[in-house]
Amino acid sequence: MNPDSFENKLTKLAGRVSNIVLLGFFCTLCSLPIITFGASYTCLCKAMDEYLHHDNDKPLRIFFSSFKDYFVLATKVFLLHLVFIVVLIWDLAYYQTGEGMIDILGQVAIFVLLVTIIMEMSLVFTLIALDKEDKVFSAIRKGIDIVMYCPGRALGMLVCNIAIILATIFVFRGLVLFVSGVICYVDYQFIPTMLEKYRWRKNSIQYQKEQRNRHD
Repeated sequence: MNPDSFENKLTKLAGRVSNIVLLGFFCTLCSLPIITFGASYTCLCKAMDEYLHHDNDKPLRIFFSSFKDYFVLATKVFLLHLVFIVVLIWDLAYYQTGEGMIDILGQVAIFVLLVTIIMEMSLVFTLIALDKEDKVFSAIRKGIDIVMYCPGRALGMLVCNIAIILATIFVFRGLVLFVSGVICYVDYQFIPTMLEKYRWRKNSIQYQKEQRNRHD
């Protein structure tokens, strides 16, 4: 093995790890007011995309400069999701007090809806950053569409995120400040394929509609 090649790869790996750690740290720091989580994570998605797919070697600059572009929209989206999740958890707790069949079906329905919203929430901030969505419900609808088109990958991404969070809480507690960077990096192993499939399905449906209109 060429020593220079190995050293270059090691340097590149160290640089990537340090950037992911720093991005995760500043994302967590900027999310401390809680209300700013949506904007902070959206900026993290933008910086991660520029770093991984566009060879931008200054991801921290991208992270901080993106706040003015995404703060309002991402905050609205986050607060809307937060309200939905709180209401669903409240309803789930209510149905758990009963023991009838209706209560069990209610628990299942709410749990499925809750998981779907969480999967969609893991995508919507990326859509705001990458697809330049500028409307709240348009971004949410596109996130739900992607979950419906790619349920396996969306669920796999959610499972990976939960595994990372649990590992951080119970095993690597010292990394809790950096975990958002790791999660975002792992998500980017799923998201490009999901977006590509979504766009292909959307274009295919549009093409079929145009063909039907021509025949009519």
